[in-house]
This record gives sequence, structure tokens and C-alpha cells, in this order.
Amino acid sequence: MSDLLIVEDNSGYRAWLQSVFEDAGYQCRPCASIHHAASELSRRLPEVVILDEYLPDGRGSDWVATLRKSLPPPGPLVMILTGFKKVANEDGWFRSGADHCCVKTDRRERLLATLGGLLRRRHWETQRTRRMLPGLILNIENRTVMFNGSSSVILSQREIAFLQGLIDASPQPFSRDSLRKLIFATSHAEQLDLAINEFVRRLRRKLPEALSSSIEAVHGHGYRLSL
Repeated sequence: MSDLLIVEDNSGYRAWLQSVFEDAGYQCRPCASIHHAASELSRRLPEVVILDEYLPDGRGSDWVATLRKSLPPPGPLVMILTGFKKVANEDGWFRSGADHCCVKTDRRERLLATLGGLLRRRHWETQRTRRMLPGLILNIENRTVMFNGSSSVILSQREIAFLQGLIDASPQPFSRDSLRKLIFATSHAEQLDLAINEFVRRLRRKLPEALSSSIEAVHGHGYRLSL
């Protein structure tokens, strides 16, 4: 379950938020200030930050802007809570890089529904744009792949689809039959095996060398990504 960082200086409301989210199965780390939250964040990145807008050592939205500049994207989701409806209706929190802002509430169902919606949206966005394995990030939207800090050139849609298939199948092989269907829209083998071999050979030349050598041909099956 998701790891939450709860940053709220009101001890009573902070304890209530923690109980609401922990009862729903979330892991929570409570903080009373930005300084405390920054220390916790450096220890381990949370998936979500529940953040009061007005804290003893600064505004939550100002801290969010600093986080977005210092952390690689996408970073944690940030939901700002405020006691002022005017703040929630303004766009300052949005410009800071926060994902949502709402007026503080004692309705646990609303809080849980809002958090659940943010997590679902992040999941959908990740599924739509990225596939990841240790050291490897496939950016479907930008049609690039990064492996251990080295990036590929821009790849074709077919090449991205093949890499996506390898990642989704890992550690099992991605079959040649699946490759025919995915890349060439047919499962017939006639005259396609040579084309597949050439397709993979050309793709290897575009990838970081360490990633290229990790694509193994599995005799009688297809290809496997061995990281």
C-alpha cells in the first residue's frame, strides 16, 4: 500500500488524518513542519505528500515548488489541504506543481476518495507513458528508452512496441509469434523471420550498448530481456 507523508502542524488534525489513512491500509509518516518533512523525504521518497498550506516554517505550496525543481519527475503526488476556500479556488497551488488542493474536511470518505482518484490517475499516466524495470525506463510518449543513465535515440512506434512487449513479458521470452502479430499484424511465418531478425538488429544499434546486449534470442521461442 502507498507510503504517505502527512505534513500538518495541528497535532489533533494530524493524528486524525493518520488514523483515517492507516485504517484504509496506507503507511503514514506524520510531520509537524516543512523541516521535519524534508528530513523524512530525504530518508525515503513517499508516494504521496498530504501537505498543509500554512505551516510554522513556510507555505506548503512554496515547498512544493522547491521539490519539483530538485526531484526528478514525476516525484511524489502532492495533495494540499487548507482551511481557506479562497486558497483552494486560486491557481497558486497548481502553479507550484501540486496535484490537488482542497479545503480541510472531517469527512473521511471524501479524503479517501480524493486520494484514491489521484493514485488511479498516476497509475493510468504511468501505464500510458512508461514501462520500467530496474535501471530501465521506457518512455512511450517520447519514444525513447533510458538504461542506467544512457538514453537511446528516438525510436519508431514498432520499436517501442517491441520493447514494451519485452518488458511486459520479462522474465519470460516474448515469442516470435507475438512479435509477428505486434509488429507485422500477422502470425504467418513465411518470409517474416528474416525481416524480424533485421528489425531486431537495427533496433540494437539504436539502444545503449548495455541494454542492446541484454536482449537475448531464445532459440525456438523468441526474445527475452535479461537485466
